[in-house]
Amino acid sequence: MPTTRERLALDVSALAEPGARDLRPYLEALAADPANEALADMLGALLGHRTIYLLRRGSRIELVDESIELADFLESEAGEGLRDALPELHASWSALEDLLAKAADRSDRDAVDSILLSHRGRGQTVLQLLAEQGRPVRRAEIRLALGEDVSDSLVSHLLRDLEEADLIVRFRPRGSKEVLVELGPVGRDVSCLGL
Repeated sequence: MPTTRERLALDVSALAEPGARDLRPYLEALAADPANEALADMLGALLGHRTIYLLRRGSRIELVDESIELADFLESEAGEGLRDALPELHASWSALEDLLAKAADRSDRDAVDSILLSHRGRGQTVLQLLAEQGRPVRRAEIRLALGEDVSDSLVSHLLRDLEEADLIVRFRPRGSKEVLVELGPVGRDVSCLGL
């Protein structure tokens, strides 16, 4: 029967794609056995691969989730033990966590793709609708365009994320209760480039 270390080494390939939320046992196994250079190398390569993948293709939510998961481990008791045993490795993983967190907050062209993919691609749907209409659109129209299964809460979160990246602007005309949405400065640039 394989040892825990052997099972972890065999199973690590399943974690190559971001979204696999089971990194913690591997990270804790390394913290418990910092002399396991093979596991340290595999996890370092895995975290690097996942970070590059997320920076290129990940949604804002995936970037945030990965950043939080890594930060939670690094700040845990096991993470502090790893910092004491392998300070350079801990520092490089902290740098990856910081990179993921900052990427989730950025609104440059590289991050815009990530934001547009967030919420299952609904961000891109909103921008396309606004570009096609060429005028401010009522929030209710956006919700309708996104489909019946989309809640008010999800629409609010989506519009907030798009607004934080300057992809859209929300406003309420004087004397109106209706919220209107139009393309923001980054959204206009993206639309001109053909989404």
